[in-house]
Amino acid sequence: AATGGNFTISGNRRVEFRGNAEGSTESGWLLRSIYAKNDNSSTVVALCATEATDSITFYDTVYVGRTFVTELNKGGSGRITFSGKYAAEDLAALGGGNLTASQTSIFESAVAIQGGVLEIAEGAILQTPTLTTASGAATELNSGSISGALVINSGAALYASGSNTVSSALSMSTGSSLNLTLGAENLSAAALSVNSLSGLGNVNFSINSGDII
Repeated sequence: AATGGNFTISGNRRVEFRGNAEGSTESGWLLRSIYAKNDNSSTVVALCATEATDSITFYDTVYVGRTFVTELNKGGSGRITFSGKYAAEDLAALGGGNLTASQTSIFESAVAIQGGVLEIAEGAILQTPTLTTASGAATELNSGSISGALVINSGAALYASGSNTVSSALSMSTGSSLNLTLGAENLSAAALSVNSLSGLGNVNFSINSGDII
């Protein structure tokens, strides 16, 4: 838990968060790796996978309060991933808990991915008022969800495979790109389900058929 001062992860080849939890067997467990409590100051939570081959992966959730400034890959070109891959397995090992809450990372203020790739995968949910993808960066949804609005700026990209949801508006700027991958395993589900969509006529749009026969 962070209650004051800046919190920074940067300059590491590979960082993974898994096996962190709060709660008890009696009340149920919540998988959580970072808890940045509101502290009435504009302190910074900075997550940066500096080089293109660097990665920061959260298998446990993150909570960042509204008074914090969140920087995702500011000056970085690597990959930041939120994944729900092991949530059910890890909760079962602890004795049980809330699966959805243990797959939901919360940023109470709007955030932006400023470089590299932000991936939301395998049941993970990123909850924030607005997630903005800056020029030169990409957001990847691989069976993941965004609880909030998603903005893809000019020169940025959105990739989606599997079944994904954006609960609020998806806004695509002129010069951005949208890439959908459809495979036989998800023909019955939408690759990307959104509440509302704007700007699609001005973007580079592609569909990859993958293993469809």
